[in-house]
Amino acid sequence: MTWGDDRWCFAIAVVLFLAALYPLTAAYYRYKLEKSFGAPILGRVVPLSVSVRRGIRDSLWVLGGVCVVAALAEPRLHEQILNVEQKGVDLVLVIDLSRSMDAQDVDPSRLERARREIGDLLELSQGDRIGVVIYAGAAFPRLPLTEDERIVDLVVQELDTSAFEAQGSELGEAIREAMKLLGEPKQAGQGIVVFSDGEVHRPEDALAAAESAKERKIRIYTVGIGEKLAPIPLPDGSYMTDGGSVAKTQPSLEILTDLAKITGGAVVKSVAAADDMASLYDEIRAGVTSGARGSMQKKISESAFQWPLGFGLLAWLTAAWLGEGRGVARGAQLTAVLFAFTFANTATAATLEQADGLFRSGRFAEAVDAFQEIAAENPDDPDVWSRLAAARYRAGDAEGAARAWEEQDRLAGGDADALYNAGNAHYKAHRLDRALEMYQRALELEPSHPGAAKNEGLVRKELEARRQKPPPKQAPKEGQPKDGGSSGEPQGEPQEPGSEGGKPKEGEPDPKPAENGDPTGPGEKGKPSPGPEPGSKDGMSGQDGGEPDPKGEPGTDPSDLKGNPGEGSSQPGDGEPTDGKMSATQAGKLVDGVEEGRPRVFVPGQSTGKPW
Repeated sequence: MTWGDDRWCFAIAVVLFLAALYPLTAAYYRYKLEKSFGAPILGRVVPLSVSVRRGIRDSLWVLGGVCVVAALAEPRLHEQILNVEQKGVDLVLVIDLSRSMDAQDVDPSRLERARREIGDLLELSQGDRIGVVIYAGAAFPRLPLTEDERIVDLVVQELDTSAFEAQGSELGEAIREAMKLLGEPKQAGQGIVVFSDGEVHRPEDALAAAESAKERKIRIYTVGIGEKLAPIPLPDGSYMTDGGSVAKTQPSLEILTDLAKITGGAVVKSVAAADDMASLYDEIRAGVTSGARGSMQKKISESAFQWPLGFGLLAWLTAAWLGEGRGVARGAQLTAVLFAFTFANTATAATLEQADGLFRSGRFAEAVDAFQEIAAENPDDPDVWSRLAAARYRAGDAEGAARAWEEQDRLAGGDADALYNAGNAHYKAHRLDRALEMYQRALELEPSHPGAAKNEGLVRKELEARRQKPPPKQAPKEGQPKDGGSSGEPQGEPQEPGSEGGKPKEGEPDPKPAENGDPTGPGEKGKPSPGPEPGSKDGMSGQDGGEPDPKGEPGTDPSDLKGNPGEGSSQPGDGEPTDGKMSATQAGKLVDGVEEGRPRVFVPGQSTGKPW
């Protein structure tokens, strides 16, 4: 047995010390009574039975205290050590340090908002290697790829716009530096995350860099920071001027959107809450292939705090019932009821049968919790991941369901049904590119898979249609298709557990093929399938030919994002850009001093275009 928080163990000694005072106070109390009444009369005033019951009462108070303190220390049983494989991706954070990032249209400034967003992203990161590139009128690799998130956070917190002598917005050069930092792809997928207000002086150069990233299969994810036209404050409290008037900077998502669109990434507009980074990280994990980082040992055990807590409460209830030791056996029924209630609510580890029962009864959220607990204890069992995916899907978590089915496919060494289900889940989450990839992988394993074959064709046509037409500018009227004219949508989601037959309607593909009869709920013959039967109201095929509208949600298909290269407030620089190369003399001046024991980066150069 081990302890979850052994700091409470010292309190047991305190309780026992206080318990030692009980016999001393009892002896002193009896001495006072004998002195007042005399020994012969004392036996009639305080009978032996009363003394015994009081002794039992005091012992129960002490026992209850020891048990409650032991429960606070959280005893753990059945401790096991599991080897958990670590996976992660390679990411480079590209941070805009041009003067426009000092604008205060978001509180307290655009740059400080970027720091906070990066902090939120680092908290979500799991096994990833992260590097940092900074840019303004030039670009500079600030930190190589590292798994130490604390170092990344330290570097980011020290960044400010005074690091660059050359002002401007050379985003294209920054993307190329990020690609150099990523190097040749290995096991892990690669991605670039740009934090900028979107003011780009040479948009055509940034788009050309994005095309290079696309050729290397590097996805670019962008975070747009800024709300409105704002002046640029200076350290002395005044504002930057341009030609005698106050210079103002206009944030724009257009170029950031195009970068994500070209490379298959995603664009997120920064908000004060952490939800934007959570959505972005989900997109990164869905779009960038995770690579093995090795394995780590994880210790798991069963919490047993409920047993000492239950005994402690029972001891206190019994002591309270005994009271002064003179009453009859009163309150026994109440004590028994409280005892039964205490132990009826003790937590026990969920079993597969219990989780299956929750699923069949429609309590999908509880089933998800139960299956997740089982998956933590059996991380290499593909059947458990299949059941977890089904529960997540029925609970409305399509993204989580897709991840679980992909894990099932990995553990099984290739499972066409799991990939087909993952494709349906990605489609429901409006991730058409990812859904298409899942259907294609399913067909590679099983070329005759009917559902995957039909859905692959439908999604491919939908993607082509969306890329040829701009998204609708206004919300559709009730009863009309939202995307206005797509020829169809994937059908044939997995059969709902317990539905009859699993036969598709005419013109629709079969649901997930059942090898041993129709798919059934968890725990029965076959694997659980979460989706509604084709043609049902809550299925995709029941939307009168319409399609889910991904507009306005993080992680939409990049082809649905608006914006054309070079439009909006972003303008090409008026002057000729520098070639971005750095001489040995310039490189020697990168570090201009040491502040609080850490070097401060300073990038020299000449400004081009706007001085912000």
